[in-house]
Amino acid sequence: MKRTILSIAMMAVATAMMAQANVYFTKEISAESLQKVYEALGVPATGRVAVKISTGESSNSNQLRPALIQAFVNGVDGTLVECNTTYSGSRSTTANHRNQIRQRGYTVAGGFKYELDLMDSDGADSAAGELELPMSADNMNGVTPHFPNAVVGAHMANYDFMINLAHFKGHQMGGFGGVLKNQSIGMSARRGKALIHSAGRNTVSEQWMRYADNQDGFLESMAEVANAIHQYFHQEGKNIIYIDVMNNISVDCDCNGRPASPQMKDVGILASTDPVALDQACLDFVNLPSTAGDNHQPLLNRIRQQHGTHIIEHAEKIGLGSPSYTLINLDEADTIVTTILNKSFFWQKASSIPLTERQTQMLNLFLDGYEAKITSKAWATLAKCSKDTAIRDIQDLVSKNILIENMPGAKRPSYSIVYDAEDLTQFFSEVSITEENGIPYLHALYKGKKPICERILRLDADRYKKGDLPLSNLLSKYCSYMVTK
Repeated sequence: MKRTILSIAMMAVATAMMAQANVYFTKEISAESLQKVYEALGVPATGRVAVKISTGESSNSNQLRPALIQAFVNGVDGTLVECNTTYSGSRSTTANHRNQIRQRGYTVAGGFKYELDLMDSDGADSAAGELELPMSADNMNGVTPHFPNAVVGAHMANYDFMINLAHFKGHQMGGFGGVLKNQSIGMSARRGKALIHSAGRNTVSEQWMRYADNQDGFLESMAEVANAIHQYFHQEGKNIIYIDVMNNISVDCDCNGRPASPQMKDVGILASTDPVALDQACLDFVNLPSTAGDNHQPLLNRIRQQHGTHIIEHAEKIGLGSPSYTLINLDEADTIVTTILNKSFFWQKASSIPLTERQTQMLNLFLDGYEAKITSKAWATLAKCSKDTAIRDIQDLVSKNILIENMPGAKRPSYSIVYDAEDLTQFFSEVSITEENGIPYLHALYKGKKPICERILRLDADRYKKGDLPLSNLLSKYCSYMVTK
């Protein structure tokens, strides 16, 4: 019998989302690290625990393997959960899907404590396998949803606690897939999937591509369904947490039985109570500059081609979460997260300052490590605006203490981003720039006792050596996150 949730407590969720979320990170990808990020969240799983994964379209797909997740899932007394697919593949019927589950080893025989629960198996194409969650402008910050009810697997109602355990990767239609996709498309019954793909214009699962011509509507629908599920698990006595595993990062989703080989190196495991902050943190890692053997560009191209980041924008708009976050590194200091840590710290400080969309996009470009001086000429070229507009943008940011002139009075002024108004030179001594395998590093002694080594841009190293970049600005760019702990 179809079940409908009539009311959901939303006010507590909206209030909780006002605070900036923590995103916890470890670069080690192991069963122990899954436990580590879970414990860092400080939200213990209670009651009947569901762990949402993707079982993957084939053994060639890049879904999270049992060897990685089994100990963690059993340790939280969790039951793996999934739903059938709406496209005609190896998992579109309950019988076929169960066969694939056995082949992949997501079973008691494979070492799990409980058998995987196909949440729509009571009737994948009927009301018996469905649970409806109401969506309206009242619970989406005044935004009218694309359709009135999220249609998810009926067995979701059997659980008190959800762990959204997602594999972060690219996606042929969404641009990328993280916890937001895993929670929306991934937890929807077949009719619900058809609604998402068509932005509410189609409910026939076999015709799921019939109205799939509204890309932004598709992304917005995913965000809206993810929001409905998030709110459902924030009723009294329930809870939900989110984990993204960034390994085997192909441009293709795990629903692809023959995905392209990953060109981007593994990153690590991230976790948060805010799904928007979490997926944004993963995107920030993707936005880091490519290096030899670690090519981010194909995935960036896929995300841009599909306007993938729009799901983040809409999720924030409807109140699901915020893309602003504090990244907490659970490992020892490591250069891989420096850019992310400093970017996170910058936006934490600047989040209340009014900025134009162009200013925000340009700041993010430089925060992500774009190797160029911040000058009016570069600004105008990159932002595709006039030089006069670029000058006004920059002067406005200087007046708001977002940018600072490197050498006041210079004929051709350049600027640095102000991560922290405090002069950091008081905290660092024995500063030097060295080179290892052609890569420049900043070395210093923090507070007289802790040695640091941060990878820096070649341009910054050269400018510092020439006296064109003050030490205070160099330290601010690469070491602000350390002083804030």
